[in-house]
Amino acid sequence: MINFLKKLFKKEPEQTTFIYCRKCRNEMCSDGSFISDTYDENGDNHVKYKCKKCGKEADFNFDIAPVPINWEELKNNDKPKKTSL
Repeated sequence: MINFLKKLFKKEPEQTTFIYCRKCRNEMCSDGSFISDTYDENGDNHVKYKCKKCGKEADFNFDIAPVPINWEELKNNDKPKKTSL
């Protein structure tokens, strides 16, 4: 009975960060697409993912905003694209 109650009230951690592939829109945080989390010589954060569905690589900075920013957008001075799911 106690084990049943533990399972019933056990809270699973909820995913709070979502990274989507720019090519195929696959959600990459939950599918094991993470490659590395490093800093370059300027101290900039680079969190790299490789999409498991299409193979496109992505590089994000998690340190400069409350949300991950794609380095491709930063380098091109693009505004983040609004997309719908």
